[in-house]
Amino acid sequence: MLSFGVKLATALCAPVTVLIKAVGYVPNVEQTAAKVSINFMVNILPAILAIVSLIPVFLYKLNDKRVAEIRADLDAGKHAWGHK
Repeated sequence: MLSFGVKLATALCAPVTVLIKAVGYVPNVEQTAAKVSINFMVNILPAILAIVSLIPVFLYKLNDKRVAEIRADLDAGKHAWGHK
């Protein structure tokens, strides 16, 4: 069974290939301008996305009372799939 990470990496291969070609990467040739773009795609962009993904964590106010309400709803099946 494949892990989620392997499935995600497989799904991203085609778009990454298109992006690499779009920034001017040429295999087996010393990279110049493409090196900056590749560095951005590999290092800077994931860092930016990681920081952006933290925003909901800080905006979602979770205290003991709210956790108790959520647990009660889940135990009651209030948010089960197909519940009307």
